[in-house]
Amino acid sequence: MHINVQSEPRVTPFHKSRFRYSNDSTSDAFRTCPSTEVPTCRIHQYPGTSAEASLDIQYAISLAYDTFATYNTTSGRAPYLPETIGTDKGESVNAQYLEQPQYLLGLLDEELPAVLSTSYHEEEQSIPESYGEATCSLFAQLGARGVSVIFGSGDDGVGRPCLANDNTNRTRFQTIFPASCPLPLHDNGFLESIGSQRDGMYNPHGRAVPDVAAQANNYIIVDHGEISHIGDTSTATPVFAAIVSRLDAARLEDGKPRLSFLNPWLYSLNQAGLTDIVDGGSVGCLGDHGVKVPYASWNAMVKVAREL
Repeated sequence: MHINVQSEPRVTPFHKSRFRYSNDSTSDAFRTCPSTEVPTCRIHQYPGTSAEASLDIQYAISLAYDTFATYNTTSGRAPYLPETIGTDKGESVNAQYLEQPQYLLGLLDEELPAVLSTSYHEEEQSIPESYGEATCSLFAQLGARGVSVIFGSGDDGVGRPCLANDNTNRTRFQTIFPASCPLPLHDNGFLESIGSQRDGMYNPHGRAVPDVAAQANNYIIVDHGEISHIGDTSTATPVFAAIVSRLDAARLEDGKPRLSFLNPWLYSLNQAGLTDIVDGGSVGCLGDHGVKVPYASWNAMVKVAREL
């Protein structure tokens, strides 16, 4: 007997992003699943739509089929620091991340999502420190209350942009927020292997991202009634979140608790069920592909591996 468990994934868009819920939905276009109403929680209303948001919901719903999904949308802009030295701040281009965890933390435990998937991100150096710390703290509280929080880690590697925005005119690898929120993870073996190489280009005491990867190229979506192709970490994020949601459903059916905060479980697997990525690299600050995979079991692109 199949038990319809409540393992709820939530998909989060931010400013100027809302999926197009109309007759050109995925279920109507591909005729593979029954039509599914998607509850939308508008933390702050925004009337616009985007292919990005449609992508998120189409793959989260289809791959996490038979679990309950809610779509959270938050509009508005967050404080930001210009990424280019001497640039007038003007209007912020950063999404408003803080209000979503504030809203969710006000819910009862049984009202919280099991899995929270967010594909949106900013360059970490564009985030004021106080705002970033406050946001990371609230997402950590969600993890402590049993929510599996999953963020996209960016589409451009460490090589865009490479210029620090602290008026030093120095080159520095960049990381992505909120994926860079600190967690108790350590990669000392890798740091010891490279010694003093790249000193000053990264923070050796911070968090390395990403943890896992998923196939993110050449996905098909329906947008404006047309079938189109798209691909980046915005596809990988809801795909991995949907897999976690299905794992939660299976565990609940077996009388086990949900996975909740993923990292202790993820790093206890010793890569079981995952595929180690031992080739490839990222675009560096000089525009080349010099950041190669150092050895099996860890690389600067993916700390664990990708799911099967």
